[in-house]
Amino acid sequence: MIGRFVVGAWLLVGVLAWPFLFVFGWLGPGQRRRAGERLGFFEPEVEPGALWFHAASVGEGRIVAALAPGLAAAHPDMELLRSCTSPTAREARSSLPTCYAPLDSLPSVLAWLDR
Repeated sequence: MIGRFVVGAWLLVGVLAWPFLFVFGWLGPGQRRRAGERLGFFEPEVEPGALWFHAASVGEGRIVAALAPGLAAAHPDMELLRSCTSPTAREARSSLPTCYAPLDSLPSVLAWLDR
């Protein structure tokens, strides 16, 4: 019973938060021009089947940047993709194709994974 209440409350919070997340995606500093990526609509710079690293922060992006040359050498036929969640991480220097991860909503995630 408590589990159903928690799941229902979480879904309600998600539904109510969606308009605010949408506005943040369009009006937030550095986010306006990349809002389509956050909603799952973008043209990926890699082919389907690429190895995807989610590096939310700048520090995690540095770790991925350190791993990338070794992975590229070991698997030259595999493309690599880095996703992030902040403008600072998005603009950080990287040799990998980089995009925003989608907002935490089912439509955005499904649209993003469909790319």
